Amino acid sequence: MAANVYYEQDADPSIIRSKKVAIIGYGSQGHAHALNLKDSGVEVCVGLRDGSSSKNKAENAGLDVKSMADAAAWADVIMILVPDTTQASLYRNAIAPHLTDGKTLMFAHGFNIRFATIQPPAGVDVSMIAPKSPGHRVRELYVEGGGTPALLAVHQDDEIPVLHQRIRKVIAPNSKIHDLHAFRQRTPGQTLRDLDSKRIVA
Repeated sequence: MAANVYYEQDADPSIIRSKKVAIIGYGSQGHAHALNLKDSGVEVCVGLRDGSSSKNKAENAGLDVKSMADAAAWADVIMILVPDTTQASLYRNAIAPHLTDGKTLMFAHGFNIRFATIQPPAGVDVSMIAPKSPGHRVRELYVEGGGTPALLAVHQDDEIPVLHQRIRKVIAPNSKIHDLHAFRQRTPGQTLRDLDSKRIVA
């Protein structure tokens, strides 16, 4: 089956700029997403655990830092960018209590959705944008005026009108909307292909 490919003209940055976005985690992908959003005019905060060594880095970069729970309560869009192995407990303790209808929960890898360790409620949009580069390269390309190819998936309420809105929400944060190619996939497919590639490399 041919892939659906979305380009710059498919994205409407004004939609993500109308939302409050929480980036949960400030590692390789977290710092890139947060800084790219901030520099694109999006209202963004970083959610970190108490005592995180990344707090000073994020604040020194001009980012607002909150606890993970406070960030989830504040945001319209919550992007989880911590390791897969910690996501389920983080979700239960800090994010799930603050998920209300109309919020968007996002991932850069589909592991916890694919294996149902995270099961968001029906009224919450669930999607994935998975850049095909390490975080430092995502940031470098943005600064250079370019963009990173990515995989896009919508897990919940995968209907065409809804999907069209989500495409416009989720493409924007990962680049300057220049030369961005987003390939639409199902979350299970992305997860299993990613795991296979890591097994082959290992």
